[in-house]
Amino acid sequence: MRIILDPVFGPFEIQPEEESLLNEQPVKRLNHIRQLGLVYINFPGATHSKYAHTLGVLRLAKEAIASLKLNETDAKLLRSFAILHCTGHGPFSWASENYFRLNGGLDVGKRSERIVDMESVRRILENSWHFSKGEIDLLKKSVSRGEQLTVPPDKKYLEETMYLLLRLEFLARDSYYTGIQAGRVDPFRIILSASIDPTKHLLFRLGSMQFVESVFISFYLMYLHVYSGCPRPVIDAMFRKALEIVVARYKSEKEMKFVEGMLFGLGEDSDPTKFLSLTDDFLLSSLLQCKDQAVSELVKRLTIPLPYKHICSKELDDSQKEKYKVSKNLKQLEDKLAEKSVANGMHEHSVLVAAPTLDILRSISEFETKIKDIFVEDEMGAAVKVLSTSPLIPPFKEFLSKTIIDVYSSRPDRKKEIERWLEDLL
Repeated sequence: MRIILDPVFGPFEIQPEEESLLNEQPVKRLNHIRQLGLVYINFPGATHSKYAHTLGVLRLAKEAIASLKLNETDAKLLRSFAILHCTGHGPFSWASENYFRLNGGLDVGKRSERIVDMESVRRILENSWHFSKGEIDLLKKSVSRGEQLTVPPDKKYLEETMYLLLRLEFLARDSYYTGIQAGRVDPFRIILSASIDPTKHLLFRLGSMQFVESVFISFYLMYLHVYSGCPRPVIDAMFRKALEIVVARYKSEKEMKFVEGMLFGLGEDSDPTKFLSLTDDFLLSSLLQCKDQAVSELVKRLTIPLPYKHICSKELDDSQKEKYKVSKNLKQLEDKLAEKSVANGMHEHSVLVAAPTLDILRSISEFETKIKDIFVEDEMGAAVKVLSTSPLIPPFKEFLSKTIIDVYSSRPDRKKEIERWLEDLL
């Protein structure tokens, strides 16, 4: 038995079967994937890894298993999911997810599913964890959904528990390493306040409403400061554009080795082996060696850093919001702005589009779906739904539901023209 010393949650023990999975290459690789991607450019302390996040989720899962008195089958699913749910992340985490999503690639859940299906991982699950084929299939189906367990209707508490644990973990860890104290939550107090009600949903004890609300409020504050705070959207957009140029240019050549791994993420290669060689440092060093002038300029601006300048923001109406929820439509908007740039004497890649609030909108919708059947006790001892009782969640939800497209450019001197192009295209 091994002791993990976690600066966020303190020391905890891991079991031999957990260690065997944590030492497997697809999981160990997460040591070299930053949890917050390129956010460290603005928050120097935010260099924590997906591996640290994985350990943190495992730590909280163990706490929930003990507090909720879960049986061995439920406990195995929670613990194994905690360890494997991040394995499909590409370099720089969500920064590369923007690239895969806007270019029609596999989402992180689908990549994780294929990695869990690797022979070496299955062997550990069968021999060390004593998983049946049905249990492995259930785990694969769960990781394929990204952050959502797949469970029967009589075990919805497991899905709700893991959804909550993931948010408690990344809020606690991200706030710790960015230094944004306003984002701090108390995971252990929240976990200890929970039980399972007769309808098989989570029930929080009397007086716990403020702790449940704190998760939503902390997410709101971290959203303002970190998750979509300047300059993250433009840095992620510049990184995405550099990847688009390189992959398109070198897809059929052997010169840039990392491109072979990116093809798995795009769904063009079924073998995850090359993808698992991709790490933050390997990808960044490859981009720095690229001889394409546009890529060199983008990467240079990232490493100095000297990001593109913000040109304008446009809040979308309901019809536009529905249109740009589809990633390919956002990519088409950027391509049309590129055409206008070239036609007006600017470089093809001088205007970039970002829509971080679209990701937030997806998270809010998902959050609402996941907690709609979570209950809290009122003063009379009755179980009431959190969403229908909280006076704080609705106004925060309304604010976060705004959808904004941001436009950035290396030519801020052409601001008026670019604003006009955007209006014409929308």
